[in-house]
Amino acid sequence: MESELDPDRIGRIGERQFEVPCERAGLYCNKSAVDAMGWDFIVEFPMRRPAKRSLSINARPIAPGFS
Repeated sequence: MESELDPDRIGRIGERQFEVPCERAGLYCNKSAVDAMGWDFIVEFPMRRPAKRSLSINARPIAPGFS
């Protein structure tokens, strides 16, 4: 039996190993569907919750006649 792994198999092992620390860190690890530029994964950080306040920073209407 051959003891050396082929590059494709090594790549698949590495991809699986990469997912574990991302999951533990609370990151979103998404497999790239098209890998033309070497992007195996897209890793996203969780979004912060918005503050509970009005989105409007204007105390008055922007233009006359608008309320």
